Amino acid sequence: MRGYDKKNKTRRNLFLFHLIIILIIKIKLSFILLGMGTSQSKTEQFKQPLRKILEEKLSIYLPLDTQDIKTKCRKPTKLAPQTCQKVNLNAKPVEQTNQDQVDTSDGRVQVLTASQWPYSVHGLVAVKFKEEILYGTGRTIGPNIVLTAGQNLYRFKDKTYANLKTIQFLPGVDGNELPFGSIEVEEYFVSPNYIKEQKEDYGILILKEPIGETTGYFGLACLEPEEIKRKSINITGYPGGKITSKPNIYEMWGMEGKASHID
Repeated sequence: MRGYDKKNKTRRNLFLFHLIIILIIKIKLSFILLGMGTSQSKTEQFKQPLRKILEEKLSIYLPLDTQDIKTKCRKPTKLAPQTCQKVNLNAKPVEQTNQDQVDTSDGRVQVLTASQWPYSVHGLVAVKFKEEILYGTGRTIGPNIVLTAGQNLYRFKDKTYANLKTIQFLPGVDGNELPFGSIEVEEYFVSPNYIKEQKEDYGILILKEPIGETTGYFGLACLEPEEIKRKSINITGYPGGKITSKPNIYEMWGMEGKASHID
């Protein structure tokens, strides 16, 4: 993209990636829409190092009177390009490995404003395993960083990685409408524990373009388990089970509720 500093982008990518790895692996966070939870002892153990990374490396300055560690969400700062593109994936959903963790029977409601903030941060992650085209859900957590499930990038049952050259992020898809186009992926990372024993099911995509400036993006926060349980949690994505009779149609659905268990 014109005016986008590639050197700056690469440096920020590395810092953000290391921050996310520390947050998720060392602190054992449990994801919610804008935050994660962990145990008290480990939260306290890593707060100061995280503060240092945020302030020195990412230029995110935290007031001295707060112990919170957060990255901010951002509303869109650029106008969306005019596009009449249509989705043409002919993909099927990635096989789910954690269905028992979310009760989806069935408070889900279809999102009819998928291309508008804040829903625009969500999108399809289209991948290819060998000759099979599949899709899952991801959401922007930085200008060109997408958080997704590890199962969307690594197939545990046959130890297969997704083909990097085929991965695309398609934000705000509504039916077969492609409001923000399709963004290629520069590189991706999968949780080592997911590869090893199918735990910590997350992955990170580094996009070739800062589409988050157009779609907006969510932030991350480190929260205690009890605080998470007091919050209302939203889960939004593209469930394959809702569109089995609609070929090449991808609908965004969401639901809201309380966390009953935090692993």
